[in-house]
Amino acid sequence: MTGPAGDNPSVEPVASCGPPPPDGSTDQRSGGTARHSILVVRALLRVAGAAALAALVLGACGGGIVDTSRTSDPAADPAVTTATTNRPAPPAPALPVDPAVTIGRLENGLTYYVRSNGAPGGNLELRLVVAAGSLEQEVARSGVAHFVEHMLFNGTVGFPGNTLTQTLEGFGMQVGADVNAYTTCEATVYSLSVALDGADSAATAFDVLDQWASAATIDPAAVADERGVVLEEYRTTETVSGIISARFDETYTAGSMYEDCDPIGTGEMILATDPADLRRFYDQWYRPDMMAVVAVGDLSVDRLEQEIADRFSDNVARSGRPAPRPRHADPITGALAEVIVHPDAPSPFVSIDLSLADRDPGTAAGERASLLDGLVSSLLQYHLDEQVAAGGLEIVRPFAIDFAYTDELRFLGFNYVAADEAGSVSVLLIELRTLAEHGFQEVAVERQVAVFQKALDQALAGAATRQDQMFADTYVRHFLTGADIDEATALHTRLSAMLASITTDEVSAHFADTMAVAGPLVIVVGHDATGLPSVAELEAAVREGRTAVLGDRLPTATAAVDSLMDTPEPVEPIEVNPLPTHDAVEFVYANGARVIAGWSEIAEGQVDLWAEAQGGWTLLAPGDSALVDHVTGAVDRSGVADLTAVQVEAFEQSTGAWLMSMIGETTEGFMGSARSTDQEALFALLHARITSPRVDGPAFAEAMEAITNLRRAVEADPYAASMVQTFSARYGGDTYLRLFPDESQTGRFSPDSALAIYESRLGDVDDLVIAIVGDTDIDTISELSDRYVGTLPRGVPDTWLDLAPQPPTGIVTRAVQAGANDASAGFDLLIVTAVEPTERLIAAARVVERVLETRLFTTLREELAMSYSGAFVSVQVVEHPLPLAVVYVSVDGNPTGLGELHARTLAEIADLATGGTDPDEFERARSTVLVDLDFVTNGDLLKRLIAWGRSHGADSATVGDRYDEVMALSLSAVSETAALLLPADRRIEVFRTPGAELPAGLSRSGMADVGTTGAGTG
Repeated sequence: MTGPAGDNPSVEPVASCGPPPPDGSTDQRSGGTARHSILVVRALLRVAGAAALAALVLGACGGGIVDTSRTSDPAADPAVTTATTNRPAPPAPALPVDPAVTIGRLENGLTYYVRSNGAPGGNLELRLVVAAGSLEQEVARSGVAHFVEHMLFNGTVGFPGNTLTQTLEGFGMQVGADVNAYTTCEATVYSLSVALDGADSAATAFDVLDQWASAATIDPAAVADERGVVLEEYRTTETVSGIISARFDETYTAGSMYEDCDPIGTGEMILATDPADLRRFYDQWYRPDMMAVVAVGDLSVDRLEQEIADRFSDNVARSGRPAPRPRHADPITGALAEVIVHPDAPSPFVSIDLSLADRDPGTAAGERASLLDGLVSSLLQYHLDEQVAAGGLEIVRPFAIDFAYTDELRFLGFNYVAADEAGSVSVLLIELRTLAEHGFQEVAVERQVAVFQKALDQALAGAATRQDQMFADTYVRHFLTGADIDEATALHTRLSAMLASITTDEVSAHFADTMAVAGPLVIVVGHDATGLPSVAELEAAVREGRTAVLGDRLPTATAAVDSLMDTPEPVEPIEVNPLPTHDAVEFVYANGARVIAGWSEIAEGQVDLWAEAQGGWTLLAPGDSALVDHVTGAVDRSGVADLTAVQVEAFEQSTGAWLMSMIGETTEGFMGSARSTDQEALFALLHARITSPRVDGPAFAEAMEAITNLRRAVEADPYAASMVQTFSARYGGDTYLRLFPDESQTGRFSPDSALAIYESRLGDVDDLVIAIVGDTDIDTISELSDRYVGTLPRGVPDTWLDLAPQPPTGIVTRAVQAGANDASAGFDLLIVTAVEPTERLIAAARVVERVLETRLFTTLREELAMSYSGAFVSVQVVEHPLPLAVVYVSVDGNPTGLGELHARTLAEIADLATGGTDPDEFERARSTVLVDLDFVTNGDLLKRLIAWGRSHGADSATVGDRYDEVMALSLSAVSETAALLLPADRRIEVFRTPGAELPAGLSRSGMADVGTTGAGTG
């Protein structure tokens, strides 16, 4: 707690660093499901492989440790190690560290990391790190560590009850977004993101951290109240996703120290938790020598150090000093074959994981091993893509990645879909063994090394704009695992030299060692056992894959390309118009395309693009809205002109450029990004995707697999089923908007038909607006636009059709199943109101959204303890195709209490609509919205430029204007907007309930009084 004014801490320098593992999972507010099972499908763009390297070794390693005025030799003090590992200091010298971060230790043993940083500016990131997690619990799976985390939000000496939330909201902090916590097996971490626009905001935030560290009340009555919330969180683990994840967890952790380390615990243990259990854990482990305070932001180092010393210097251990469990896990050497069947599971997929040896953080050897892991996984991804494209592997959307499941458990993983799951396992294992036997080809290794080098270069280019949050999270990992926190330039130099020294033989030997040691963990997941292999069949496939005689060396790697096309001759614009309010310039071309270019220093070394034209799927055949995402996905994963998809993928990786196409309701277009040094690659991709798109066989197979997944989701996933019912009620069936293709559409869908749909909307230009923002200059954008935009083929002018039905009147009520164990129980509300969009209405809607979400969080979670998350609330004002305000509310909750949850939700909505908001609530909500708007990204700038372009200047509001509009709001304006947007007599509600039965007192209603379809064009 607070120490004497002016006390200065006794500081010990702390030095330990190494390559960081990827983050564990986090959870809103006091979340506790600490680890996620890696059910990897295609969540990452393929080009993200190089970006992942940068995140691994630069994005997570940008700081250092010791104030140069306090430097001493860490090797001289054997007690100086990272906090929780219980590892002795490594025999090799510690990796270099960044002098811009000060790391000290108070006399009571508390470690602190402080850094002054100006990105984004006006912000402070704080972390309280407790180097104890579920591994330190007296009883496995008791959930005590996680329950303690919850209780710190339910009362401290200085912030009794729930006053903490209200205090933080007063400074613009939102629970979940800015106030958060998570518990893992290894640690518990609390975070605050503080806007420094109030005189007391920083001081209050440090007070909160100190209270969490030393003054938890853990009141028995509060424990009883919070038990329901924790049980609601536990209920999320009983979904089919949670069930499958638990099976993966058993596979990954069996026989290790992590076995049975489930931070959430079991339902029985949560019910049995006693306040004395929580108090004992808190007193034993929440002690200064087990803690670190991290502070990064727009304040001086001296100020940050003083804030920490003033509050934490007099904190003492309240109990004994037990030692945490040593952190270590051996690689898994035995093979495993398992089939997971659940009636609500997704479409079948195959997962194969190879256990990796633990990497020693803080040493050059550990850093090199992690770098080799990344190279191997990227080489394997490229190889699998090549083999699928060549027809050598009959699998769909293969995915390869190296990942950290916990701090000590690492894997090389593969995920894919196959018609013959068992047969594919044998084939893939033989493929991997053949690669391990013969080694990677030198041309492939050189190509990936070059890709990694460019990723390192890009990370260095962006280091100057590295955000407070990134630094803070890196220092958390350093305290817990010894993650490398070297200065960015020094790290770039060191890793570049290391990368240059890696040979093809070394990469090949690294992979061969993994294959020799690790037994494959093979899991097939599906929903129908009759269509899946048996465990015996899968075991036989694994044996065959591990013992079959290997063939000859694999085919030569595909040759890389340096460009996608010959550079077009430039076509000059017919107009050049400055846009001073947006600090941008518009180039207008004769083909109808326009480029709006603006400079931004938000992300150094990066350029972002957003392109949009009028039309969308309203101009396609009825029902084709169900196909457009699969069409664009197939094109994006295919080649261009006479280049294969593998060659385009390699080009994207080498340049850091990516481009994604999209066809929406009333618009179509592209979004993408590139390094500042490779802007031409982004323009070339845009030109090629418009002038010479393709749909290749493997990409179309992925599209068909995605359709199968979507259709399966509607059958098995309550949230997908609810979405279908919600949109069906909104639009009066699926004539206007269809979410997934029917059997007839699927039967007619082909590569040729997909390409035809794509080219009809994206094969030429007539009113395409291309916004470019980033670390660039107008002359460069002008030259590239002349060559790659001015030369695009001109199409026939068109615009979207006004076909959208008016929203229904009255109350429409429907229900769907709640899924496995009724764990997805809840309801979704949709309220659609005709409005006249204005900047004032948009501003007020933002505050209404925040007020309603906060009220429902307080009511449903804090008061009723029947919902873990309270409610998700979204309030959007849209202009096309109809000017509407759309309010969406989604609530998850106890299936036995849905009637009460629903009634209280409607009561809160009605109270806000009729009674408005009170002054304190208004100020808190407006403060949190202003904090959000004050954090500007390139994406925010692009949105405003596109809005200006598509409206020809009519929608001219800047991001600054949007901030000012919220600042100028009055309480009465927000109350009036709430009354307008939240009518009591009009809504769509879809319940997710056991047996799809409605709560007592409610009945299903149909589509009475659905509005008629409009006519004309927009």
